[in-house]
Amino acid sequence: MTKLNALCNPINKLEAARRQLDCAIRLYLADEDILSIHTLAFAALTVLTNYDEKSNKGCVWGKIIRDHPHSWSREIANFLKHADRDPLAEIPDVPQCVPEYLLHMCARLYVELADAPTREVEVMSTLMDIKFKWEKEAEAERDRWDSYYDEDLLLEAAQKARITSKSLRDAGRKMLSGEFPS
Repeated sequence: MTKLNALCNPINKLEAARRQLDCAIRLYLADEDILSIHTLAFAALTVLTNYDEKSNKGCVWGKIIRDHPHSWSREIANFLKHADRDPLAEIPDVPQCVPEYLLHMCARLYVELADAPTREVEVMSTLMDIKFKWEKEAEAERDRWDSYYDEDLLLEAAQKARITSKSLRDAGRKMLSGEFPS
């Protein structure tokens, strides 16, 4: 490692996590592979939560993430990086909301730790704030009994969610490229 350090500029943990997070956000906005996005986002989130804990920064989001771990997200990450335990294992396809959630949590924690969001982090935070507002409004309008058991309504909601995610990613790409301000 010391020979490598002599040849290169050092990268600290926050910089490494930032680069992983920014890349994952760009992949998300480009509608790239969900598994790759999940791998990068989970790696960045792990670095950030460990950094927060070991450096005693005491970030609010770090504590929330550590106190309420999502086992399904860890299971996906472990599946993607290990083949030695069960090489024939399979997982269901990862829904869009999983990497969105990871990116959102990671972005919030990064801002707390670094005190300065990147352009990618700003865009992702804005998109997720919009999405969560829409979801909250949709939930308030939903008739709980009918909509949870009516297949047509469930399919319609799933289609609307796909359209919403696509339109948010399209807007995010424009915000990141500077076509319109965030």
